Amino acid sequence: MNQPGLSHQTPPSARLMALLTLIGLTLLAPAAAAQRNRLIERTNPHEWTLQVDLTVDSYQDRYYNSKQKKQIQYGTFNFPALTVIFPAISETAGSKINDKNIAGELSLNDILADDSPKLIPLRQGNMPFHSGTRFVKWQLTNGTGRQVELSVEIPMTSWRTVFNEDEAMNIDWPKGEWPVVAQSTFEPQYGVDMDLTGKHYDMRPVDRLIKRWINNKPKAVQPVYLAKFLAGEVVRFFQPSGNGINSANNGLIEGIDLMGAPLAAKRGRGSEFDMVTLLVAVYRKAGLPARMVIGLDRSDEDEKFLKRGQGRKAQLHAWVEFCLYDDVKNKEYWIPVDIVRIRQRGSRPPNIDQPWKYFGTHDEMDTMMPFAFNFHPPTRVIAYGSPGFWGWTVDNGPPPDNAFQSLRFRSMTTAQRGGKPNRD
Repeated sequence: MNQPGLSHQTPPSARLMALLTLIGLTLLAPAAAAQRNRLIERTNPHEWTLQVDLTVDSYQDRYYNSKQKKQIQYGTFNFPALTVIFPAISETAGSKINDKNIAGELSLNDILADDSPKLIPLRQGNMPFHSGTRFVKWQLTNGTGRQVELSVEIPMTSWRTVFNEDEAMNIDWPKGEWPVVAQSTFEPQYGVDMDLTGKHYDMRPVDRLIKRWINNKPKAVQPVYLAKFLAGEVVRFFQPSGNGINSANNGLIEGIDLMGAPLAAKRGRGSEFDMVTLLVAVYRKAGLPARMVIGLDRSDEDEKFLKRGQGRKAQLHAWVEFCLYDDVKNKEYWIPVDIVRIRQRGSRPPNIDQPWKYFGTHDEMDTMMPFAFNFHPPTRVIAYGSPGFWGWTVDNGPPPDNAFQSLRFRSMTTAQRGGKPNRD
């Protein structure tokens, strides 16, 4: 990139002055001779099937017995008509879902109710769902029972990504509006700027960070340069700790624990998921469309499995994608930023004028299985306990008050050359 004067190693005040002086360099930069159709090259395709098992149990009461162990008195669900949804995002910078082969079964008390999942249209009225997410739905009518189970299979292809950052530097801020999916990312979102009840957070802590880092003048440089600079500032500022996952009584995942971007901006520490929500909030406040991407991470598992007979477990992982838009050619690009992995490499970001691993270029993206842009669906559905990506709604009656949920994530891949085994 070679834009002089702005570095994460210089003091904040000097970085800010250098940032503002770059506006002249931006205006004088020569136009690119040609641009490729894509800024992201996909390599090393990997075929996955993501499997998700959701269990929702009804209960009447929770109490402790004489030995101070938690006991549950189970209740009964009564559904006149129930609709359950789970996300199935179409495409990210490094993945694409096979829509035709999405499968799933909804059961009540082990009795199959619906094995024909239906894709919900991308748009809600004139606008898409937040971040361009999609959902698959299952339905049940006149059901009575103690336990609801949903089993989902989402086939997809994942690729490693190679980012042409020099070419991205030729894309300036759009002269008009952002594309509709990019616009949708500026809407309120759970875990970023509002809670599950729809109450908006006070975003002034995030505003103060933006003012401190760029003096609220984001358009002094090209969008990609701003995105990289702000990612570096978050790396310097935030100390991740904990995995941010709440466990159910059975040891499975209940959901994700999020503090919200303002509290993350105020404390400067939190889980890896909080770090992702903070970067998303910072990007949006600076005028960059950005979305969270959540998926199952199987990186490095092959090598560890083969060498030692065991590997670290697959785990949920989140990262950020920001949008670049070439309004001359009417092309939009989503660029992945794995802020958690960048931070794991050190609390001081690399030289901003050099390519960064995990900023656009990601050689482990082929082992990621993205499935959601939201921790809780941006629709009128409810879940129980911590947000777990799914939700349901009951027609012609109120939703159950007392229930608890648990989720299990697994994956399968076909055999590869060299005799690597199928993994589950």
